[in-house]
Amino acid sequence: MAKSLSKSKVEWAQGWLLCNAITGCLRRCDYCWAWDMALRFPERYLANDNLIRFGPSEAETGWGKDPFAPRWWPEQLDAVRRLRKPSRIWMCNTADAFGPWVPSLMLQEMLQVARDCPQHTFLWLTKYPGRLREFNPWPSNCLVGATVTDFQTFLASCFELEKVDAVTRFLSLEPLLGWPDNQRYAKAIQRADAIGTASALHQGGISWVITGPCNGRLAKKYPCKAEWLNSIAAACDIAKVPVFEKKECRRLVTRRELRKEFPKGEGDDMATDG
Repeated sequence: MAKSLSKSKVEWAQGWLLCNAITGCLRRCDYCWAWDMALRFPERYLANDNLIRFGPSEAETGWGKDPFAPRWWPEQLDAVRRLRKPSRIWMCNTADAFGPWVPSLMLQEMLQVARDCPQHTFLWLTKYPGRLREFNPWPSNCLVGATVTDFQTFLASCFELEKVDAVTRFLSLEPLLGWPDNQRYAKAIQRADAIGTASALHQGGISWVITGPCNGRLAKKYPCKAEWLNSIAAACDIAKVPVFEKKECRRLVTRRELRKEFPKGEGDDMATDG
């Protein structure tokens, strides 16, 4: 892993700096692009023997030979501290930093960088939102989000994010693998469902939603529907929450323009190199 910070090519975070102080994940979702990358370029990760220990010993698990085993890269934090220009920084986009295998002290060390560098904006994203409140209150320069794949995890994440003391809380519904399909019902029922979803967004204090389908080799295994995306967009309108629909949604949503909205206060320059 380079001592300098690379830049994100993700559409909604285009140009954000990437601080991968932690890489790897034990969750092993089959659609995970970061896992694919680790398997494609294992030498990048295997060069670091600073494994994050969790559970059985390395001798029993063979983690040392696994490029996607969780690893610690503190030099990435040093690179953030050296930045002079105010920057937007995505923390650990090739890991889940809040997985139960990551020690709290390690997370505190990363959060301390955010506190010590108020000129920067830091983005955090996890599938373990129940752990986020452990670090309340969050620095005001942090965007704190949960990855959601279906309606069940959506409701659970809204419930957990309600307990998080952060200025900006958001949801990334990508890859969207499932959602209530209410298009065969009357408009009144569809409206009621949208109001219920909007209520959950409001309860969770959600100020931004990102949506996108599964892409690449597993797109056929996990098909997404335009109705799901439209339903989420309608709920966001009711809740007055901005929604960003990734460009991959275009193959599904054909009767309207895709939404490219950002959270209040971030502005349209949020996804730029400048």
